[in-house]
Amino acid sequence: MSVVSELLEAIEANPGDEASQLVIADYLQADGDPRGDLIVLDHAERHGMLDDPEALDQLLWLAAEYSFPRAEPADPPLPFTCHSRRPTRHELLHDERRYLVVADENEHRTVSYSLRMHPVGAAGDHDWHHHRLWLDLEEPWREDEERVVITIVSDAIRAQTPLGDLRFPYYRMPLPQYEGSPLRCYLLPLEYLMTHDVLRNRFGLAARDYHRWHAIWQRLRAMQPR
Repeated sequence: MSVVSELLEAIEANPGDEASQLVIADYLQADGDPRGDLIVLDHAERHGMLDDPEALDQLLWLAAEYSFPRAEPADPPLPFTCHSRRPTRHELLHDERRYLVVADENEHRTVSYSLRMHPVGAAGDHDWHHHRLWLDLEEPWREDEERVVITIVSDAIRAQTPLGDLRFPYYRMPLPQYEGSPLRCYLLPLEYLMTHDVLRNRFGLAARDYHRWHAIWQRLRAMQPR
C-alpha cells in the first residue's frame, strides 16, 4: 500500500504529466488495483477516445467508487464570514452573488440550515432563492459540525452544483465515507442505481465530480435503447 500511495502522490506532484500517470496506471492494473483502470478510462474519455457503452459504464462506476482522478490538491473552503450567533449567520460574496447560510435551533433541538443566494446589490426578500437544508441533530450544534457544513456548501458554490440537492453527514441516512477524499454530498441518479441494483447510500458524488459524472451518464443514456 505504501508503493500505491507513493504512486498516487506522484500524480499530484505532476498534474500535467499524463504519460507518467499512464505508467502508474499500468502498475496499479498489474497489482489488481481498479484505480489503474479508472486512470486509463478517465484519460481516454477526456481525449474523446471512449465510445464503448460498457467502458463508459465502468468509468461511471469507478468514478462513483473512487472519484475521478484529480492531480491538483483539494480546494480550501471559500471564505465565509460569521456575522452573528444564535442563529449563526455566515455570509459570502462570490462571483457577483451573496450567499447566506443561517442555522436555527428549534425547540426540538433539530437544526435547519436556510441557504440563500441573490445577486449582489439586489434588495428585498423577493430577490432571494431559498434552499432549506434539514439536519437532524439530537444535541446542541457544535463548531466542528458547522465547519463541515460550510466546507460542503463552499464546494458546491465553487462547482456551481445544485444547492438544494446537497446532503450532509447528519441525516439519519448517513453519507458514504471515503478515506482521503471529499465528502460525497450528492446522490447518484435513481435510474442508475436501479439498473445496477445498488443501495442509494452506497455511493455519492463530490461537488467537483457532479457535472462531469452526469454529463457522461447522459451520454451513456443516449446510447442505450429506450
